[in-house]
Amino acid sequence: MRFSVLVTTVALLALLRPVGSSSARTVQEPGWYSNAQADSGADAYYHRCAACHGVHLEGHKGMALAGPKFFSRYGGKKVSKLWLDLSTKMPPSAPGSIPQPEALNILAYIFRQNGLPGGANLSIATQALERVIPSKPSTKS
Repeated sequence: MRFSVLVTTVALLALLRPVGSSSARTVQEPGWYSNAQADSGADAYYHRCAACHGVHLEGHKGMALAGPKFFSRYGGKKVSKLWLDLSTKMPPSAPGSIPQPEALNILAYIFRQNGLPGGANLSIATQALERVIPSKPSTKS
């Protein structure tokens, strides 16, 4: 009798453990933008932003939009901060002149270049602007 209780207990515990995991279950974070948006944003970025922010977002006349300098400025802040800077202050010669869909695509491209995962379309009409930008790049393997 004791043996059957032990076997049943072990079997139940095995069923409760996540498959392929020896520890706590990990939750997949939803994506930040769609790949189509980021692809379109790359083209818009090169035409509207690269002269000041660098072809590789490394910074030139404007601040770097990728890597440690990006995360130093925007890491730990809501997406709405970056959105506000992009949509109301850029470009300096004509602040706020980038059409909203194009600005969203540029934002998606910036996210992709900083290692944030793709997923559903980025929209200002969703909770996306309330998300907090990570303090450092993702360390996906």
